[in-house]
Amino acid sequence: MNTMEKLKIISICLFSIFSGCENIEKQNGAKTSNSKIDSIGQVHLDKNDEVGLKIHTDFKCTPCNINAVVKFENNFNNLNEELITEFLCTFDSLCKMNVEYSEYSNEMLFRFLDKYPDQYLVNMMNRHLLKTQAYIFQVLSEPVNDEYDVDTLINRITNCQVEGFDEIKMKTIKALGK
Repeated sequence: MNTMEKLKIISICLFSIFSGCENIEKQNGAKTSNSKIDSIGQVHLDKNDEVGLKIHTDFKCTPCNINAVVKFENNFNNLNEELITEFLCTFDSLCKMNVEYSEYSNEMLFRFLDKYPDQYLVNMMNRHLLKTQAYIFQVLSEPVNDEYDVDTLINRITNCQVEGFDEIKMKTIKALGK
């Protein structure tokens, strides 16, 4: 058997396997991922994970971006994963000297944690936030005002029904001071 025949057989086998897996996934109700290739050949994946979020793999964080905080506040009652990630990505230790940004983002973070603790936990696991997580916990340990009761926030985080986020829960509770 020559190389071309071997490749043909392998291709047929792989096609059969992958098309069979796709049908099994659809039968089992599994979510599949979609990908797009732009005009310069970059692949952009939108992957639906088990909690139903769309994760954009080509997302870029912009530290201290007060416009993202404004957009987050303006859409606060209609938040989606992209707005949340864009907002949480603005947190960075470089922003400490920007008083306007720091106070505004701190206030919005506590408001978000108070109203949407489940979304907070889920979005804190976004891979784009790995660099900002530590600073977000630091911000939570240093509230700029006492509008939100820390014990109430801790109870909301503790009582979240989202599974698999115990580490983020514990770090958040520790940051809040208990």
